[in-house]
Amino acid sequence: LFGHGYANGIFYCDVLFYLPALLRVAGFTITTAYNVYCICLNFATACIAWYCFGRIFEDDRIGLMCSALYTLSIIRIYKLMLAGAVGEGSAITFLPLVFYGMYAAFQENTKAWYILAIGYAGLIQTHVLTCEITAFLTAVVCITGIRRIFKPSVLRILVKGALGALGLGLWYLIPFLDYYFTQ
Repeated sequence: LFGHGYANGIFYCDVLFYLPALLRVAGFTITTAYNVYCICLNFATACIAWYCFGRIFEDDRIGLMCSALYTLSIIRIYKLMLAGAVGEGSAITFLPLVFYGMYAAFQENTKAWYILAIGYAGLIQTHVLTCEITAFLTAVVCITGIRRIFKPSVLRILVKGALGALGLGLWYLIPFLDYYFTQ
């Protein structure tokens, strides 16, 4: 970045890294700070997956089982613990929110827009490529269910979710897009 270090803060949002940074400033080693971050991320993934899968299947026991399978998935653990792909490992935390938000939108749940907004904002602010892939898959789902998309209630939920995600991510997206288009 013009002799000022790597452009990590531009290409990857640092909002989730404040916890390990504060731990490092408090005197913990980098390894300890990273391990605490991973533990917190694993706990968040388990809770989010339990909530989302429990609502989809309308049974908390099934949600708990799905949460365990999702949290212990090999690709997530590999990305986070072995490969050090923190952005990708962090983004996987927010995928169930997008999945549940789309499901709830098709069920015409009026509160689904904020779940979609939080899910996509989390994806944008952790790993842009995962967000792009998820957006592409969301477009495929929307094309597949095009008749349901154009129901006014479903369309309203999806538009509100997209605008909500955009609004939650503007503080990161504006500098990212500025740098992307001008540099």
